[in-house]
Amino acid sequence: MAVNSSNQTTTRTLAEPQLLEALTELANLRDEPEAFERFCKRWPELAYVSDKAPEPHPIEETNLPIKFWLLYERRARLQELWEGDPWALRDFLLPSDPPEELRDEYADVLWEHGAQILLDWRRGEIIYAPKTPFQWAIYTLFRTSALAKVCANPDCPARYFVATKVTQRYCTEKCAEVFQKEWKRRWWAEHGEKWRHSRKKSKRKPRGKR
Repeated sequence: MAVNSSNQTTTRTLAEPQLLEALTELANLRDEPEAFERFCKRWPELAYVSDKAPEPHPIEETNLPIKFWLLYERRARLQELWEGDPWALRDFLLPSDPPEELRDEYADVLWEHGAQILLDWRRGEIIYAPKTPFQWAIYTLFRTSALAKVCANPDCPARYFVATKVTQRYCTEKCAEVFQKEWKRRWWAEHGEKWRHSRKKSKRKPRGKR
């Protein structure tokens, strides 16, 4: 799939794993200008920047440059989507107004979001037709939604990840180890005394005659 940057000249082909990697990075971006700049340089196809932000805008309460307002909004909505909000998915894939990247193109043209849904009678399929590279990425995530996970470690610095299997609960072995240590600590606090007592009793039992 070829995706083009909306306001940059770079053109390249992004495979589905790259699209998922980019969205994972966006979902976990910190409120640091360097992080947003790095994302834009790494993924120019998905990073639309503009100084024309709605006023007032929540980004003004951060130390981020105003040009990142759309990425700021999309990150928040993407996190909600990752946590299972179906309305966030609809806002991304079937927006009532054209995406920001297409505002100029549709300035004098009626935007029909329903036109992105195609019905293939011959194949008996419903087909979605993304209009922007970002919609392509979201649609890819949607089709992989069973693997879109939120790390069960509440202290994880990058909680949103794409798992390798449906039952995976932690983004890394490191996060899993934290849980395992905490589980052992709680188990020992609740059952340790009983376990020690049963061990002592078993040691006191006389051995059978030979």
